[in-house]
Amino acid sequence: MKKIIIACLIATLAFPAYAGKDEKVKELVALFQLDAIGSEVDRQIMDPIDCSFVMTEAEKTIVTRQVKNILDVNDTVIRVAKDFYGKNFTEAEIDEILAFYKTPVGKKTITLLPKVSQTINETMISYMKKVSPQMETLVQDLKKKYKTRSQVEMQACMTRKARR
Repeated sequence: MKKIIIACLIATLAFPAYAGKDEKVKELVALFQLDAIGSEVDRQIMDPIDCSFVMTEAEKTIVTRQVKNILDVNDTVIRVAKDFYGKNFTEAEIDEILAFYKTPVGKKTITLLPKVSQTINETMISYMKKVSPQMETLVQDLKKKYKTRSQVEMQACMTRKARR
């Protein structure tokens, strides 16, 4: 699961989002080696299946195809990233991003980004475990002090806040 998150993070940092900009997308896909990430995700999914069921190699091939029909990680990551870049960057900015990732510092960033993401993720999980009891106490105190909203009211409020 962490690999999927890392793949999404990398993709959202690296793909331009313009129809007609396929060459730039291909260039970024090559820089970030997303095929390798997709293969890693496939492995993470298939290994538990392989270890859980007794199958011949032919059957494993069929199941692998079925998994890939359900999960197309690379296409999904690319589509989301294209949408993101289309909304947030001009073509000139995309050219600058490409130029940066070709520099030594950009290449180093590509190499280290998964580790940075993993470190942040692990740190945040640890931190949330640490503060969770305090937050639970606060929420219980709030429930005693204030009237709670209905589930429908809460959902509507959250929807409004998400639109900001």
